[in-house]
Amino acid sequence: MKNLKKLLCLILSLITVFSGLISVSAKNNITEALTPSSSEDASLKWALKLGTSYRNAPGIPEIAEDSLIIMSADTLYKLSKTDGSITGSCQMSDSPGLGYVAPYYHDGVIYCPLDNGTVEAFDFETLEKLWTFHDSIGGQSLTPILYDDGYIYTGFWNGEEEDGNYVCIDSETGSLVWEYTHKGGFYWAGCAVVGDYVIFGGDDGTVYADKPSKIFSLNKKTGEMVSSADITGDQRCTVTFDENENRIYFVTKGGFLYSFKVENGKFTDRQEVYLGGESTSAPAVCNGRIYVGVQKSGFSQGVISVIDGVDLKIIYSVSIKGYPQNSVLVSKAYGDKVYIYTSYNSYPGGIMYFTDSENQTSAAAQELFTPEGDMSGYGISSLVSDTNGDIYYKNDSGYIFAIENVNENYLSFKNLLSELYGLIEKIVSFMEYIFPKN
Repeated sequence: MKNLKKLLCLILSLITVFSGLISVSAKNNITEALTPSSSEDASLKWALKLGTSYRNAPGIPEIAEDSLIIMSADTLYKLSKTDGSITGSCQMSDSPGLGYVAPYYHDGVIYCPLDNGTVEAFDFETLEKLWTFHDSIGGQSLTPILYDDGYIYTGFWNGEEEDGNYVCIDSETGSLVWEYTHKGGFYWAGCAVVGDYVIFGGDDGTVYADKPSKIFSLNKKTGEMVSSADITGDQRCTVTFDENENRIYFVTKGGFLYSFKVENGKFTDRQEVYLGGESTSAPAVCNGRIYVGVQKSGFSQGVISVIDGVDLKIIYSVSIKGYPQNSVLVSKAYGDKVYIYTSYNSYPGGIMYFTDSENQTSAAAQELFTPEGDMSGYGISSLVSDTNGDIYYKNDSGYIFAIENVNENYLSFKNLLSELYGLIEKIVSFMEYIFPKN
């Protein structure tokens, strides 16, 4: 019986591992989940309206265990990923402004970036407020939060020519560890942690978008400046770190994609390419290629540029209905072919996608999901995917959307795995009841 129990546990583990092949969580917006591969396979699972316009639209969603976390006005919501129902809510001390930044979830705690230089932490299960942080200068909380080793990092923005702080906050107490002040402040300037160093950029300190600026490297625990490098334009995207190449990648509104190696916190081996238009899109690095959104004509036209990760040469660009200001979502679930998804800052605020593979030199984007009626609106939200391949995002209509993969082969396979997993779990539980541990 003991050997049979071990065998069943082994089978259970194998099923878990195998199902993981179709349900790996995203890192730097790269996922191995089986996201929808065509408009025919993409279905609106649910939609929930939590606002009426871009001024009070809900913020970008964050996935937390079996829930979505959403900030809207001064309320923090927990939504069921299954049907979008509200499973919990609580009041925050301020609002997230225009909802351009998502809350951040880590290990049972939700961290919320709010207006007036405020960050608040809430217990995920109870939604009890744990602490509130107020920045010494204040400003809009427009920079994504990152957790690392007991600390959280974020920045604030007060205006093109005003000072703003980047801060390190103790994640347990909400107390300030260090702050770094910069003229122009920090707008969408999410950081990357590379070893003992935190790396981020900032605005250029002028009313223009293409003046001299800098990328910074600070000791992540002390805030001591280790290195900086000159760049062109407001740096308004999350810095992407590729562990395989030990390189960072980021874009600017001056129209450049930059890359540096990071050695002991210092920037070396500088590379750059002019993109032909401003960008605020965090680079997605996958299979030796880089994918970024670029503006071509106001908000009405943009492209996703596909760039060689070795020499930073643009391989080709794909036209999108509007300016893709968000971070693109890349799925590696389909073998040698990757699927690239994006929203766009134009009507009707849907999702477009295209595929890319090694040696490919052109592509055309197609519609994956198109909202209609009062669900239409400008779309600036990054897309997030859960382990089932469901895609979540919002647009300025006030709706949160869940788009699921309804491919029959995928659903049959997923259901079979789920049934096998449940059956083995029941057998193991029954055997533990019959043969309890001594």
